[in-house]
Amino acid sequence: MELLSGIKNRSCITDGEIFYFDGEKPNFQRVLVGKNRKKFDDSLMYVMFDLLQDDGEDIRKLKFEERYLRLQSKFPVNYPRVFVSDLHRDGIGLWNWVLERGWEGIISKRLDSPYVEGKDHQYWYKKRKEIRLFAEAVGIKLKQDRVSTLILRYDNRYIGQVSVLDQASKRILQEYLIINKGNCPFEAVPSGLKNSNVVWLKGSFSVQISALELTDTGLLRQGKILGYGKK
Repeated sequence: MELLSGIKNRSCITDGEIFYFDGEKPNFQRVLVGKNRKKFDDSLMYVMFDLLQDDGEDIRKLKFEERYLRLQSKFPVNYPRVFVSDLHRDGIGLWNWVLERGWEGIISKRLDSPYVEGKDHQYWYKKRKEIRLFAEAVGIKLKQDRVSTLILRYDNRYIGQVSVLDQASKRILQEYLIINKGNCPFEAVPSGLKNSNVVWLKGSFSVQISALELTDTGLLRQGKILGYGKK
């Protein structure tokens, strides 16, 4: 609300996102830190993507192009910390710009699309960059005594955990941990695992991982398993 206090406008409902700008790119993880502060700092911003209600009128069924024009007309001035997202028509050029600067990704919307919640439609597409790396699985976290996630090490440091989703891998790992129990390979148990049921492994095995990024604290963000073993 502090960000919007200086803006005078009729009532409306917008679709947007609060983010932290670190001087080079948006950082969405740091927003969680800002929520716990009594007063936000000047690096928190709010960007608007879409307009859902305009002065009491539900406009979600209108075409996106029309909703966007209304959004621009309601917020014609881009304030330093509150502004409307740009509309780019050169998707390839924008994607190359994102890659060059290490930003997260882009959202593509059909100009004739209504506003639809959820992901079960083909009006909007999200494209994200990703990093890929080979990490070492050094432990297995259990939930209700069943395999849940792999504990990962990369360059001799803890980088987080990734979920084991397929049942075949869970069955194999359940048998593997029984005969390969070891000790924690880190100097201290990572803080996020202290209250977890973790079976540390006697050795390690290689896992190929994809993720959006390694955060400022060196942890994977939205990591996924691509495969096992180096290829």
